[in-house]
Amino acid sequence: MATDERAEQIGGLIRQLRRQRNITQMKLGATRYSKSYVSGVEKNTIRPSPEALQFFAEQLGQPRDYFTALLEDPVGRNHMRSVTSPSRMRDSSCCVCCWNARITHMFEP
Repeated sequence: MATDERAEQIGGLIRQLRRQRNITQMKLGATRYSKSYVSGVEKNTIRPSPEALQFFAEQLGQPRDYFTALLEDPVGRNHMRSVTSPSRMRDSSCCVCCWNARITHMFEP
């Protein structure tokens, strides 16, 4: 999967994590990024910088390199595909828990 495709999937993951935590786009961006910027990232109309991804990860209670590592992680990208697929996005029992806890099954083939 190309890096561009992975970057697009990260926008969906940011949105999913933000919603699970009941955080508004305005609160996620804080004083650094506007609501429209966050919206653009989530809709994949804006490609965020690594610094923005690190900031969003921290705001969402994740390790600073959470999203940037997914851009480089050949194992994580396969899991991300299943987590952010449209059918899974509608399913509240999707496997986001393993993203948050970095559970071992994330690394199974």
